[in-house]
Amino acid sequence: IYLPNRGYQMAFIGISLTHDVCRLFSELQIPGNRTDTASLHITLFYLGKNLDIEHLSKAMAAAFEITQQTKPIKIESNEINYFPVNSGSPFPIISMIESPKLLKLRKTLKNLFDERGIFYDNTFKIYRPHITLSFNSEAINRTKIDTISWVSNELVLWGGNNGDNKVSITLPFSLKKNEAILEKCKLKSAKR
Repeated sequence: IYLPNRGYQMAFIGISLTHDVCRLFSELQIPGNRTDTASLHITLFYLGKNLDIEHLSKAMAAAFEITQQTKPIKIESNEINYFPVNSGSPFPIISMIESPKLLKLRKTLKNLFDERGIFYDNTFKIYRPHITLSFNSEAINRTKIDTISWVSNELVLWGGNNGDNKVSITLPFSLKKNEAILEKCKLKSAKR
């Protein structure tokens, strides 16, 4: 995205949450200034700010290549915690994510981005998948919650000065690897 003199531009690749999953997270009693449920997501990569369309195009093409080889991903959360911050900053209250397949997807994307020279922010050396639920003036105790579980069917690239207000590209995962199942179904129905 290159929009000169139009404010702060940034881009992300991540997993959006469906309305029903957002509703479940909105029912959690947590302190702080809550994140708008329409903005809840899991960031895989922060691609940077003030990006030009060529950079986004390269990231999109690489992500598309990977999503075409990726089946839908099961995601779960059963814990609320916080991230430490610099003094005076509000604490992000987060829902920790558990998903081995999500971690594998991110690693595959990271390797392809590195191979192709696609920039992404690497400030945090250890990736901790999470959903930011609110920002609070104080840290909280780590808290177990009833498991919230869902399947993600797509990756999203967002860009703009406020989330996705300039571009939103959906990259669906694929079931192409399951073409053999279709053949088995055809064979079974042909035998009847």
